[in-house]
Amino acid sequence: MADNSKDLLVGLDVGSSKVVCAVASSISPTSFRIEGLGECQSHGIREGTVVDIQGAVESIRAAVDEASQTAQTNIRNVVAGISGIHIRTDNVTQQLIIKSNEIEQRDIDQLIENSQEGPLAPSMRYLDVIPLEYAVDFNWGIVSPLGMEGKKLEAKLHMITAQSGPCVNLNKAIRRAGLELIDSQLCFNPLAAASALLSPEEKNLGVALIDIGADLTDVAVFSNGVVQYTSVAPFGGQTITDEVAIKTQLSNESAEELKHRLGQVKFDPTKDVDGSFVMPAYPGLGQGKGRVLTKQAFSDIINPRIQDMFENIYYKIRDKGLHNQLSHGVVLTGGGACLPGIDRMAKEVFSMHLAGRDINVRIGRPLISFETGEFFAPEDYSTAVLPSQLTGYSTPQHAAVMGYLYDLNRKVLTQGSRIRSKGKLKTAAEYLKTWFLGNF
Repeated sequence: MADNSKDLLVGLDVGSSKVVCAVASSISPTSFRIEGLGECQSHGIREGTVVDIQGAVESIRAAVDEASQTAQTNIRNVVAGISGIHIRTDNVTQQLIIKSNEIEQRDIDQLIENSQEGPLAPSMRYLDVIPLEYAVDFNWGIVSPLGMEGKKLEAKLHMITAQSGPCVNLNKAIRRAGLELIDSQLCFNPLAAASALLSPEEKNLGVALIDIGADLTDVAVFSNGVVQYTSVAPFGGQTITDEVAIKTQLSNESAEELKHRLGQVKFDPTKDVDGSFVMPAYPGLGQGKGRVLTKQAFSDIINPRIQDMFENIYYKIRDKGLHNQLSHGVVLTGGGACLPGIDRMAKEVFSMHLAGRDINVRIGRPLISFETGEFFAPEDYSTAVLPSQLTGYSTPQHAAVMGYLYDLNRKVLTQGSRIRSKGKLKTAAEYLKTWFLGNF
């Protein structure tokens, strides 16, 4: 097998329901070609956290081996992401007095580094720091202060922190699977999915990305071109399955199968084709006759739970004062977004709470050409260039892993190196530090 791994981009999405590994080759800073894909059911992962390292290692190896075979290459270096209810986010303001009259890159870097020197619980670590806007001598709204004259530099920053344990354990599982995590850093999943799905127009006008996974739902709100708020909630597709299992008295496995067979949110008899399923009979429940569940009845079971989920998300966005900034609406992605009609429920909930505004809701899926395997970046979306037929993995479930590839591809082509630390080449001490954090 050819060893061209250094020239390829590899993304690894270790989720609660499945592990996905995607291999790509770069075409341009905003586009790449999928060379291989592998996926398998997850073991040892719960709510985005490793609970059994050996189980996680075996799942990662299985997905990577499949991707290696389809891409005909060896895989060594990967970019991966993380989510979980242990992740905390906050917006803070940091300031720095400029020693010279002109703001230099080292001043901006120093300001961001200073923001990470505040008190942080020993069990926590910084996952990312994202500048929202800058001010020079109290004049806010500056996108890039580089080269400007001034004595005081301020910045509003979106700080993302995570518990060290889950980060280290995931890194450990990746290493024990024979892989190396690029930069020993993990991406934050909703930001990666946003890179693959959201256009600059959506980010500027205001949009909420809701990534519905198996155990978790990630939320990222963008406005004025940058992320303003992120959060992780402990509910997802499994929550819906659990509700079905309780209401139908089926096993969890049978309830999951039933969800895929009859799954429909906000069933509309004028638009949707009804269906039915004869469920197994149990003693005391019409033994020998069976029970019949229609698609409409199934919808009545899951509607309240999904409505609660969207209302919970809306209230969190409202509490941050961002509910009136969703001019472009809501984008749903992740495996849970594949449930038919779920966009109807999101539209109803958000429109109702926003004084009857007709909120735009769409299902977000990465666009990849069936014939060429080429990924089309959101900023390149155009009816003139979009493929007429998409690949089988142009689905909401693959949004995060395609986002990893997108961000890595842009980083490699613009910086010229995969190994960077805060925009600078790593020193030997930094290599030792990141290796230590990834193994202990």
